[in-house]
Amino acid sequence: LYIGRFDRAEQFFRRAIAAKVVRLHPVEEDHGESLIPVVAALAMDRYGLGSLMEKKLQFDQAESQYKQAIEMIDKYVFEDTDFLANH
Repeated sequence: LYIGRFDRAEQFFRRAIAAKVVRLHPVEEDHGESLIPVVAALAMDRYGLGSLMEKKLQFDQAESQYKQAIEMIDKYVFEDTDFLANH
């Protein structure tokens, strides 16, 4: 549907990331199971945006998104090996 429409795809990724960040903050205090699906989705969106930025040859932005995806997993998932094995 959006093959080659990088600007439109970028808008969708950025909106999805913003929505998940807003959703993450109320449950951030909990650190319970409800946090993991939001973190996983956010990390995947950041990875997707990074991949898109790489395709657009915007390597600094791609690297930033990849790093943020990894930092999300490190910060919130801790050492949940079941999560890491399944995502």
